[in-house]
Amino acid sequence: MMWWVGVVLVGCGVFLCVIAFVFRYIVMVKKRRLYVPSGTVRYTDLHRPAEPLFSRRYLLTGKPDFVVEMDEGVVPVEYKSGWYVTPPENHVLQVAAYCLLVEDVQQVHVPFGWLVYPSGRFRVWFDAALRVRLASVMGEMRMVLQGKRRVVVDHGDVKRCRHCSFRGVCSVRLG
Repeated sequence: MMWWVGVVLVGCGVFLCVIAFVFRYIVMVKKRRLYVPSGTVRYTDLHRPAEPLFSRRYLLTGKPDFVVEMDEGVVPVEYKSGWYVTPPENHVLQVAAYCLLVEDVQQVHVPFGWLVYPSGRFRVWFDAALRVRLASVMGEMRMVLQGKRRVVVDHGDVKRCRHCSFRGVCSVRLG
């Protein structure tokens, strides 16, 4: 009469084993996607809030997810959501800004930064061309903030416009 209790218990045990296996697999996949370069972590904002890095020289502030000291130099790492084959320009410029910031604040050589997505990771070389592009964009942003230049909207994305950090000084309203 009580044989069914044993069957239920065995069934529950098998079910829990399957759930544990699936959970371990999901964790393994997520860890593989969450790339942290090997080296010494010098700064992190990922696990607990950290003070922003600030450069008086460039009047630049930011909070990279990680700054790791590697054999190649000190490298900022930024995690993003979304699936990209090629990283968007604004993400590349954000990592470039972190490279400049870390280089100035920590007085170290920063050869590149990492952009990490669920779909993969991209090395962003902090070379002369990227430095020039970053300086140009930062100059344009300062001119907008000083009222010397109008914001140029190069998209039709209402959501992006609604969450833009320049919304307070922008004369364009998409939504």
